[in-house]
Amino acid sequence: MCAQHSQPFGGFDVKLYFRNFRCTRASFKSSVFVNTSNTHSKLAFCCWRVAKTTSRSQILGQFRFSDAMEASTRFRRMSTSTKNLISFSRPHTMFGTLISITSMGFMACLTQPCLPSTFIIMLLQAVLSALPMNIAIVGLNQLYDKKMDKINKPYLPLAAGSYSTNTGLNIVALASSLALIIGALCSSFHLMFTLVLSLLLGVIYSVDSSWMRWKQVPILALSCILCVRALLVQWGFHGHFAEGFTGVLSLRIPKNIIFSMCFMGLYSIVIALLKDTPDVVGDLKSNIRTFSVRFGVKPVLRACMSLLCVDYLCGIYLGITSMKVYQFMILTFGHLSCLLLTMDKYAKTVTNSSASLYSFYMFVWKMFYLEYLILPFL
Repeated sequence: MCAQHSQPFGGFDVKLYFRNFRCTRASFKSSVFVNTSNTHSKLAFCCWRVAKTTSRSQILGQFRFSDAMEASTRFRRMSTSTKNLISFSRPHTMFGTLISITSMGFMACLTQPCLPSTFIIMLLQAVLSALPMNIAIVGLNQLYDKKMDKINKPYLPLAAGSYSTNTGLNIVALASSLALIIGALCSSFHLMFTLVLSLLLGVIYSVDSSWMRWKQVPILALSCILCVRALLVQWGFHGHFAEGFTGVLSLRIPKNIIFSMCFMGLYSIVIALLKDTPDVVGDLKSNIRTFSVRFGVKPVLRACMSLLCVDYLCGIYLGITSMKVYQFMILTFGHLSCLLLTMDKYAKTVTNSSASLYSFYMFVWKMFYLEYLILPFL
């Protein structure tokens, strides 16, 4: 067996290095990096580290290169699969869903106190059903945008060829089924209504069929995103928590949720407009007449910045007129800081650079997350 494992591996003679185990670390590393390639150097150095505590015969008897290479290959495959799934799920939308649910839960908890255990159960119900639904909706969009994404987003699994269409369909079917099953088991009207209507709007937005594919019509595309991000998320998840805390189904919308809907309504319009600015080339080739294609990137960018200014100024005004000190401090200075940071990022954005536009778009998403940390203090 020793003879078997002392054979050269890919041009690297293991036996040669086992003869020099008694050399110092410095001389060993020096000889390795001078005489071998980078991959072989790492392998030799691992052998030396093991040799410090293990005899030569034990190493030669137990060190199986084929097993090591097989394990390494399995690890790389698993790592690639995980990366593809994360990319397919569009993490920035997943995090947006997660933080919005948590924010709505805290808003409901502050107005209707509950036990921590009840809050955690309601939070888990919402998160475990909403995140799979999020994957299903963004995955469905990628399935029908495959040709465009090869130009606009070639790093996505479907566009890059890492996922086949059947794989994408299976993930969408599994995720949507899981979300609806969990929603049904929770027996929450608000939660189930939000999940079903979100999926329906996602299908209408993305699927290329008669009376569908609303994303090709800017106003209809905007209405879909506005309905989900501004209305369903606020009303649905807040109602889910309120229903769980009180045990009573109520369709009444509190004042703080009305402000949240209006604020996130403008923010959702901004996100809907900005998301197409880096994709003008692909949208033109696919005949998708977005606002950026129709009117140009600069006017759309200016309109988005104007809407954000209106949003943040309303938040600042709400803080200034608040009677409570903590609301004055958080709402005023929180929104003022967000406004200044956004204006600075906008000033640095290059309108003829897709990378710069995408960077600004992702920055707006980060401000979107930050706003959900402020909203519970309304």
